[in-house]
Amino acid sequence: MKKIERKNKESLVDTLTNAQKFAFAPLAFQAVSTMLDLGIIEFLDKHPSKENDLKEALNLDDYTVRTLLQVAELNEIVKKDEEYFILTKMGRLFLYDYMTKANF
Repeated sequence: MKKIERKNKESLVDTLTNAQKFAFAPLAFQAVSTMLDLGIIEFLDKHPSKENDLKEALNLDDYTVRTLLQVAELNEIVKKDEEYFILTKMGRLFLYDYMTKANF
Protein backbone atom coordinates (compact mmCIF):
# COMPACT_ATOMS: atom_id res chain seq x y z
CA MET A 1 0.00 0.00 0.00
CA LYS A 2 1.35 3.38 -0.96
CA LYS A 3 1.84 5.89 1.85
CA ILE A 4 0.24 9.24 1.12
CA GLU A 5 2.12 12.24 2.32
CA ARG A 6 -0.06 15.00 3.68
CA LYS A 7 1.28 18.50 3.45
CA ASN A 8 -0.55 21.00 5.58
CA LYS A 9 1.18 24.33 5.95
CA GLU A 10 -1.30 25.62 8.50
CA SER A 11 0.14 25.70 12.02
CA LEU A 12 -1.48 23.74 14.82
CA VAL A 13 -2.47 27.00 16.54
CA ASP A 14 -4.18 28.24 13.36
CA THR A 15 -5.93 24.90 12.96
CA LEU A 16 -7.17 24.98 16.56
CA THR A 17 -8.32 28.57 16.18
CA ASN A 18 -10.32 27.70 13.06
CA ALA A 19 -11.84 24.67 14.77
CA GLN A 20 -12.93 26.81 17.72
CA LYS A 21 -14.50 29.39 15.39
CA PHE A 22 -16.46 26.59 13.77
CA ALA A 23 -17.47 25.13 17.13
CA PHE A 24 -18.74 28.49 18.38
CA ALA A 25 -20.42 29.51 15.10
CA PRO A 26 -23.95 28.78 16.41
CA LEU A 27 -23.33 31.10 19.38
CA ALA A 28 -22.00 33.82 17.09
CA PHE A 29 -25.01 33.39 14.78
CA GLN A 30 -27.45 33.73 17.68
CA ALA A 31 -25.60 36.75 19.08
CA VAL A 32 -25.66 38.60 15.75
CA SER A 33 -29.29 37.67 15.21
CA THR A 34 -30.21 39.00 18.65
CA MET A 35 -28.15 42.15 18.14
CA LEU A 36 -30.01 42.80 14.89
CA ASP A 37 -33.40 42.17 16.53
CA LEU A 38 -32.59 44.48 19.46
CA GLY A 39 -31.23 47.24 17.23
CA ILE A 40 -27.70 47.10 18.65
CA ILE A 41 -25.94 46.73 15.31
CA GLU A 42 -27.93 49.53 13.71
CA PHE A 43 -27.36 51.78 16.74
CA LEU A 44 -23.59 51.14 16.72
CA ASP A 45 -23.48 51.94 13.01
CA LYS A 46 -24.72 55.43 13.78
CA HIS A 47 -23.28 55.93 17.28
CA PRO A 48 -20.01 54.43 18.54
CA SER A 49 -21.03 53.79 22.13
CA LYS A 50 -20.08 52.70 25.61
CA GLU A 51 -21.97 49.80 27.17
CA ASN A 52 -24.03 52.22 29.29
CA ASP A 53 -25.02 54.24 26.22
CA LEU A 54 -26.42 51.11 24.59
CA LYS A 55 -28.26 50.03 27.74
CA GLU A 56 -29.93 53.40 28.16
CA ALA A 57 -30.70 54.11 24.50
CA LEU A 58 -32.16 50.66 23.80
CA ASN A 59 -33.56 49.96 27.29
CA LEU A 60 -31.52 46.77 27.76
CA ASP A 61 -30.06 45.19 30.88
CA ASP A 62 -26.36 45.06 31.69
CA TYR A 63 -25.98 41.29 31.23
CA THR A 64 -27.55 41.29 27.76
CA VAL A 65 -25.43 44.13 26.45
CA ARG A 66 -22.18 42.86 27.95
CA THR A 67 -22.66 39.28 26.75
CA LEU A 68 -23.64 40.24 23.21
CA LEU A 69 -20.78 42.72 22.89
CA GLN A 70 -18.25 40.14 24.11
CA VAL A 71 -19.37 37.59 21.54
CA ALA A 72 -19.50 40.26 18.82
CA GLU A 73 -16.01 41.47 19.66
CA LEU A 74 -14.57 37.95 19.61
CA ASN A 75 -16.15 37.43 16.18
CA GLU A 76 -14.97 40.80 14.83
CA ILE A 77 -18.47 42.25 14.45
CA VAL A 78 -17.53 45.12 16.76
CA LYS A 79 -14.24 46.38 18.09
CA LYS A 80 -13.53 48.27 21.27
CA ASP A 81 -11.64 51.53 20.94
CA GLU A 82 -10.85 52.65 24.47
CA GLU A 83 -14.30 52.56 26.11
CA TYR A 84 -16.32 52.81 22.90
CA PHE A 85 -17.66 49.94 20.83
CA ILE A 86 -17.48 50.51 17.09
CA LEU A 87 -19.15 48.47 14.36
CA THR A 88 -16.58 46.84 12.05
CA LYS A 89 -16.79 46.46 8.29
CA MET A 90 -18.02 42.92 8.83
CA GLY A 91 -20.69 44.19 11.21
CA ARG A 92 -21.89 46.62 8.56
CA LEU A 93 -22.32 43.78 6.10
CA PHE A 94 -25.22 42.50 8.21
CA LEU A 95 -26.97 45.83 7.64
CA TYR A 96 -26.10 46.75 4.07
CA ASP A 97 -24.86 43.77 2.04
CA TYR A 98 -27.73 42.00 0.27
CA MET A 99 -25.92 38.69 -0.09
CA THR A 100 -24.91 38.60 3.59
CA LYS A 101 -28.45 39.48 4.66
CA ALA A 102 -29.96 36.84 2.37
CA ASN A 103 -27.57 34.10 3.47
CA PHE A 104 -27.95 35.03 7.13
